[in-house]
Amino acid sequence: MSYPFPPPSEESRRAMEQRAEVSAHGPVFAWITPTGRCNLYCTHCPIRSVPKIPDDAPDMSLEVIEHIVRDVVPTLETVKIGGNNNGEAVLARNFDEFYARIQRPGLRPWIITNGTLLRPDQIDRLAAAGAVIDFSMDAATEAGHKRIRGRGYENLMASIRGAVEARDRHAATGAQVWASPTVFLDNLLDMPDVVQMALELRLDGVRMSNLMPQTEAQRYQSLVYHRAEANRVFEECRKLADGASLTLITPAVFEVPAMKTNSKVKLEVPARDPCIHPWTSVSIDEKGLVHPCCVSDQVLGDLSKDSFATIWNGRRYRKLRRKVNSSNPPLYCRRCVLRGSTGATLSPEAKDQDLLAAIGSSRAIDPIQSLIFFLMERTERSKLAKARRCTGCCGRSTCAEARSRRGPAPLPRHALRSWRGGCQGPQP
Repeated sequence: MSYPFPPPSEESRRAMEQRAEVSAHGPVFAWITPTGRCNLYCTHCPIRSVPKIPDDAPDMSLEVIEHIVRDVVPTLETVKIGGNNNGEAVLARNFDEFYARIQRPGLRPWIITNGTLLRPDQIDRLAAAGAVIDFSMDAATEAGHKRIRGRGYENLMASIRGAVEARDRHAATGAQVWASPTVFLDNLLDMPDVVQMALELRLDGVRMSNLMPQTEAQRYQSLVYHRAEANRVFEECRKLADGASLTLITPAVFEVPAMKTNSKVKLEVPARDPCIHPWTSVSIDEKGLVHPCCVSDQVLGDLSKDSFATIWNGRRYRKLRRKVNSSNPPLYCRRCVLRGSTGATLSPEAKDQDLLAAIGSSRAIDPIQSLIFFLMERTERSKLAKARRCTGCCGRSTCAEARSRRGPAPLPRHALRSWRGGCQGPQP
């Protein structure tokens, strides 16, 4: 199996080129997560910008799992468990049942995990099914891991070693073990050690991704501001992996332009490969909300209210397929870092503005983007005001429950759909 996955079928490409609004075939790739909760609180996680999801928050319901098993799984070739929200999939209370239900012959599971909670029996079942076990690992040493993820280094290393042993026991299934660090200034110099460790542990591959900052506090951790050093480190990593059995995927080389005397900014929209995801992929979060991919938080349907067949060719999906590759794509698609990829890694065509778009740095580059961000922020402020109002006990925004739900404003889009809470009964 390659990483990223092989290109989509000719049928899907023809549908994309014709901008067919109705897809005769269901999705072949899905991001599905059974929980939004996580046992860690990593320094670079988007959840840092919002209140942490409480431990008693609900996981994916059996009703939604049943919808997925009946309507989504039959056409899938690969299911990516996790990676489309900020939760740790293994933390789900019903993870074992969830995983058992979505399995079928020919379907390759791909789990993204921080590795701190995986049990040996779970690892063995994943390897026996030919899964890709993808560990989120941002440093090779315990000190580096603790600096970024806080705890769990020993459990992570035990899980990685156990996954390699299980892969070898079930070699006929084609199971693979990967490490996927998110790279930013604080751990950039650790990347050669990560590659060296992967070689020593006999991992199948390492995929490095650029940090996409969510807050101003994370802005200058982005490698956009450290281009030459990032290029040097990634080249060192490639030399370490050269000739070895390890597959290494690094971010695209940063352009480091020469200094110019002309300070005039040229406004241009970079050319992109067309997006294939509305015809091939789907993302489903723990609440059963359906999204077009793991990057977008646009809600296209709710499995607790409608069947997947109704959503897949419903009004919102048809509109997305009509517009996504037009000259006027949806706002949430215009700076997408997944555009042009097949879903396994960021697009190599992602530009600096795209990597920083979540915190609005492109405002200084593109005035149109400035207006877009202004309108989006105004909408989010309005949504936040509604989210702060308790509607179950007294309807007033001053009650204890409403006060407990207040968070920093404005709230990012991805946080709104992960917002937990609700009335706990009459307030004193």
